[in-house]
Amino acid sequence: MDRLRQYCEERLPIMYQPEEQSWAGLRLHQELKAIHAYGQGLAFEEAQRLAQRVRDQGGFCRLIGAGCSSLVSYLLSLSDIDPIAHGLLFERFLEANSLRTVQFQLVSCLKDGAVADHQPITEGLSNCAVRIQQATPSEALPGRIAEQIRLNDHSFNLTSIPQHDEMAYATVRAGHIEGFVQFQSLDARRLLSDIKPRCLTEIAAIKAILIAEDDEPGTLDEFIRRGATQHHSESEEWQVQVTLNETRGMILFQEQIMLILNRLADIPLSEGYSFIKAVCKRQWERVATFREWFVVAAVGNGMNEQEALTLFENIRNSSTRAVCKAHHLSEATLAYQTAFLKSHFPREFERSLQIIQQ
Repeated sequence: MDRLRQYCEERLPIMYQPEEQSWAGLRLHQELKAIHAYGQGLAFEEAQRLAQRVRDQGGFCRLIGAGCSSLVSYLLSLSDIDPIAHGLLFERFLEANSLRTVQFQLVSCLKDGAVADHQPITEGLSNCAVRIQQATPSEALPGRIAEQIRLNDHSFNLTSIPQHDEMAYATVRAGHIEGFVQFQSLDARRLLSDIKPRCLTEIAAIKAILIAEDDEPGTLDEFIRRGATQHHSESEEWQVQVTLNETRGMILFQEQIMLILNRLADIPLSEGYSFIKAVCKRQWERVATFREWFVVAAVGNGMNEQEALTLFENIRNSSTRAVCKAHHLSEATLAYQTAFLKSHFPREFERSLQIIQQ
């Protein structure tokens, strides 16, 4: 654990500007404290060891799923998604695994297409579980393109791609998404064209709304109708509006539910995720306990009781369709990287696309 702490503290000033380091340092302290309390330090070290092993062999390895919520994962270079910049919650990752070992999901691919073998560390308090899977052709595409680019530019790395490239977003908005397996459907192309995403969160929201549409037909049309201007009732608290601005006033991400419960009723973030699980498992008695907790606390914080009851029901109904924001951001990052490479390196893109389609 001391080794993990030292490494993260050394990486913090590298990854964050001086004005950001105070808040990032506080977040790091909270995460490391939780990791130590749950005895999960070894799991993070094992995931880093495996990822580095793949990279040392010339392949690529990236973290997907809820693990991207962790600042420690970001500092260990397991994930290239800044959890602070994107409002990701560590509690969504660790609390989901509080009664068992932390589960890391790594996608890996070597130059020859093989998956690196590994022997998980199992000694100590933690029984580490690092799941590694072979990258699909779509997941492997950015890495394959990067290999082609490095034939002429040895210093090129996917992590060097700028976070906001207009050409890349123009490619996405135009629907030129060959090779983007997550966005091949007609509904996906329609959303990309109508919404014209300008950031990773908006791309992630598109994937989330497509999933919601399968459970609740009409959700997609409502999302489009709302337009770029968010729609809120005048009675809703400003905390709700701020939390839902990135998804046009609709609850799409589990992290949004956790934040609303926390901001309006002081419900701990970890308990907010427990509420989501209770709804999905139809544990109605436990949900009723959360309803009482929320209404009493929200009213105590100045909210009208009827508004609190109505908002809670909206949250409860949305919980079954809400998805993990961290996981969808990892998919959005993959799509953005692919769009960037297609925009700036079209020949390498086409050559690599032909190879993976063979």
